[in-house]
Amino acid sequence: MPISLSIQSKRINLIVDWFMEKMNLSKDLNISINFVKFDENQILENSDGEKMMKLGNMTRDENGYVINIKRSLLACNDFLLIKYIYHELVHVYQYECEKFDVKDGYFYYDGEKYPINLEYEKRPWEINAFSWSNNLASEYISGLNPSRNGN
Repeated sequence: MPISLSIQSKRINLIVDWFMEKMNLSKDLNISINFVKFDENQILENSDGEKMMKLGNMTRDENGYVINIKRSLLACNDFLLIKYIYHELVHVYQYECEKFDVKDGYFYYDGEKYPINLEYEKRPWEINAFSWSNNLASEYISGLNPSRNGN
């Protein structure tokens, strides 16, 4: 299977498989998901100067996608872990649907060109990924706990 994990976990496999099926993404995509320790200096700063801890990232190259998730999220509640896995997988989806790209020193999203230094919280693909990942994580958790839906 092209999706590889840095840890062997049935739980993580189920989380990723559900997303791939839900978003109609090919399970033949080469995606590597690693749970790593981010350095303390890997902190994002928003336009107000507030510091935000980096919890994940996704890169793409000719071999496929690499997703890094902060290892300590494995000890957090399921919603938080799932939300950040899905956030990075939404970026995979954005690339695969040709909604997002990085080239020639610019970001491209939904046919619009953005400067590479655009503040993180103003990036429409990030806003989209946060929204989708929250909704998808809630849907996934609700499916595991039908009583939450009143069923």
